[in-house]
Amino acid sequence: MIEQANGLTTTLSSQLSLSQAPDYKQVRRYLQTVQQREALGNFMKAGWTPAELAEYARSMYLVPGQTKPTAASYRFVIEQGPDYEPAKAALATMRAPGYVMPPFDRPEPKDYEWDDPDNPRYGAAIMAAAETMARGCMAAYDDRKGRPRRGPDAPISKRLLRSCFRELHANNAFGLQGAK
Repeated sequence: MIEQANGLTTTLSSQLSLSQAPDYKQVRRYLQTVQQREALGNFMKAGWTPAELAEYARSMYLVPGQTKPTAASYRFVIEQGPDYEPAKAALATMRAPGYVMPPFDRPEPKDYEWDDPDNPRYGAAIMAAAETMARGCMAAYDDRKGRPRRGPDAPISKRLLRSCFRELHANNAFGLQGAK
């Protein structure tokens, strides 16, 4: 299927390339030197598929703020070559039985700080204790100011939750001391 828009011709395959790994022809355009293009040929001779090369490029060098490998990612891994030990290990992992290739364009998982209230590493009991402690702090603050206490649905600031979580950690509540 070919569409004509503003004098530019686009194909359906180029529209799908946003969600699929680029083919070798597109990867070749990312490369700057003849040596890099020859190294791409070595990956092709070694039997790498474009999806495997894209996943390896993403795992080795993902530019900050990007969700898929960039030209720099491909150049980095192609210069190493298919005989590079991490490349062999990555290919063996991707070809292992039961391995499912992840989506090409996926967000990088968030790296949580140890005292982040949204950290999924800590269970509901710990988060409930931090919230209870935070609500107690809010009630004490309201009492000191001589104003009515806030309701049970009042939002708790992240700063206060983080402070309460640090207090629980310092007192080794729930055995958190080694959880950094």
